[in-house]
Amino acid sequence: MYGDNNLCSVFLYLSLTAQIYIIEDQSRIAEMENVELIKSMPPSAKLVLRVLKEKKITRFDDLMEETLLSKRTLLYAIKALRELDLIETQVCMNDARKRFYCVKLR
Repeated sequence: MYGDNNLCSVFLYLSLTAQIYIIEDQSRIAEMENVELIKSMPPSAKLVLRVLKEKKITRFDDLMEETLLSKRTLLYAIKALRELDLIETQVCMNDARKRFYCVKLR
């Protein structure tokens, strides 16, 4: 009976260890996919994404000021990031014409 408990403990340990490795592998695969995704983005979108990660949430005007991108280029970058489902747009409650942008949580 004592041997059966040890065998069960070893089996449980091996099972949990295998699950941890599977989770780590899935995490590495996701990281590699993110790297490929980022490599495929235009440079302006990479810059905007980096700024949004630093600022957490910001307005369009602040993004223009921070990135020094033209309005048209910034709109293109935001469109590219939205299509890749990497950022969220939120409407300002005080002025519906203004938008806030932030990185989407996954």
